[in-house]
Amino acid sequence: EIAAKDEAHERTMRDMQQSHAMATRESAQRQRELDGHAQHARELEAKLRASEQRCDEHSLLCSQQAQQLSEMAATAETKRIEASHTISELQAQLEAVTHDGTSRVEVFEERLARALAESEASNEEIAELRRRAQE
Repeated sequence: EIAAKDEAHERTMRDMQQSHAMATRESAQRQRELDGHAQHARELEAKLRASEQRCDEHSLLCSQQAQQLSEMAATAETKRIEASHTISELQAQLEAVTHDGTSRVEVFEERLARALAESEASNEEIAELRRRAQE
């Protein structure tokens, strides 16, 4: 009877040791999996932070470029208005020239042609800036 109890006790001990060993292996496996997941999460976090930083830098650059385009458009508009006034002034002066001021007419015509060319260049610059702003 004692031998049977000893045998049963030893079987129980072996079973408990095997269960403990299996539980230890499973626990170690789960810990490795958790460590892998934690490492992956840290890598994803680092990528997210880098992506957010690139996004912030790009946003700042876009904002600066939009400001520059706005300033360039305002400058081009000012030039267009100035050219328009110059054209109006030159046309008025040209109409005021008398028949004996032929050489003055030629000078005014040249100035008028230059002003028209500048106006056209300003209009093209405004169109280009608008196109770039829409992009």
